[in-house]
Amino acid sequence: MVRPEPAQVDAARALLERLAAVHGLSQLRHGDEFGEIVAVVAEGRTYFDVVAFEDAVEGRVGWRPDVVSAAAPGARPGRAVGATTAP
Repeated sequence: MVRPEPAQVDAARALLERLAAVHGLSQLRHGDEFGEIVAVVAEGRTYFDVVAFEDAVEGRVGWRPDVVSAAAPGARPGRAVGATTAP
């Protein structure tokens, strides 16, 4: 499985945000590992929504993000996807 570098994730920000909205994800941030995205998962959404988002991204750009819920224990959100600096 191909994991993107942070610059690739940032370059795809608009697409990621569009797909995230469809699947109930928001506030996309970089995680600790390449390709890791920490996201807020909307109430009522499930793991299946997260996987559907990952599948949709991979089908369009050829790499698969690893999404972690911001509410998960140990989630470590970094800078916002597309931002040049941390908040």
